[in-house]
Amino acid sequence: MTAPRVSIANVVKFLLVCFAVGWVLKFVAVRPIEMWHWVERTARHFGQFVMDIGQWALPYIIVGAGVVVPVIVIRAVYRYMRNRAN
Repeated sequence: MTAPRVSIANVVKFLLVCFAVGWVLKFVAVRPIEMWHWVERTARHFGQFVMDIGQWALPYIIVGAGVVVPVIVIRAVYRYMRNRAN
């Protein structure tokens, strides 16, 4: 992968976009620390959501594995024995 080209035009575009975003945030009275707290809360809630899903799903996964794993092992042994006979 090649490094992106840095040119004066790209730097100016970057600065203009930063200025525009900063101006809009100032216009709607959003402070950067508030945005950071929102991102932090959202990440924490998402992590808790994933943990809740895991706690709900894990028992079902374990019970299902009790059936699926032996079937996979039996199929593998059957294929091995069939290929060995040929």
